[in-house]
Amino acid sequence: MGNYATKFLFVLTVTLSISCASSHKIDENALALSDKKASAETVELYLKLQENLERGIMLGHQDALAYGNNWFLDEGRSDVKSVCGDYPAVFGWDIGDIEKGNLANCDSIPFTTLANYVHKVEQWDGISVFTWHASNPVTGKTANDCSTQNAVKQVIENDSVQKKFLASLDKVAQFLGNLKDEAGEPIPVIFQPFHGHDSDTALWWSTTQCSASDFKNLWKLTVNYLQNEKDVHNLLYAYSVYSNDPADILPAYYPGNDFVASIRSYYKATVAADANLYKNSTRASLSLLNLQRKIKK
Repeated sequence: MGNYATKFLFVLTVTLSISCASSHKIDENALALSDKKASAETVELYLKLQENLERGIMLGHQDALAYGNNWFLDEGRSDVKSVCGDYPAVFGWDIGDIEKGNLANCDSIPFTTLANYVHKVEQWDGISVFTWHASNPVTGKTANDCSTQNAVKQVIENDSVQKKFLASLDKVAQFLGNLKDEAGEPIPVIFQPFHGHDSDTALWWSTTQCSASDFKNLWKLTVNYLQNEKDVHNLLYAYSVYSNDPADILPAYYPGNDFVASIRSYYKATVAADANLYKNSTRASLSLLNLQRKIKK
């Protein structure tokens, strides 16, 4: 996070995975959640996302309640609200550093404060989206550490490295699984592990650091462990695409509809952003709507 004065808006484009293998239906098509034991609240969030596809765009803001232009952790503040008069519809958060047992995340936000933010967003009928800048499980350094180019393969094939990674997932499960509403029910959130794998940012799970097969196996290991071993059922798993040409990335790296509930396309807009670049990125994002339906995995 670093500079509190610099913030990004993101536009959320969501494509929902559809098949014929679920009991939750809106029409003749069944909506296949990657978690067949998803809580009722999580199913409701999934259906809400589908319904909103017909209504337009949901504006999101990363760490919207935590910091902004010359402020940090001020109660009730939001740059979006200051400018637009209301909070964003989607709130992005990161749980990076939770695997270290730290009291605050990689953006210096205490995890207790982060949980309170999620509770507020739920009360406002907003949507929380979590990313995880996980430490490199081989070196123990940051998510950006690519000194070991086969970290993903080692998580899959090396028992000791995998054990370390699963211990990190235990902490992820404890935090996300314990997000509760006033009635004590788990708050449904979107969880987007290993995001930015096709972005320009170097990450130990980037496409330049692992094969498509190893990436998909890492994703499946994560989903299966959280669902089946840790009994966490309040998550919608989202696969993200940063590339301006998703046709190059999606068919190879997409884990499959059985492990993904939605696809998110990113465009980070700054004040100096070029309008044509934004338009081109949006067109590429919309192409996901057709491309994802063609993938049979």
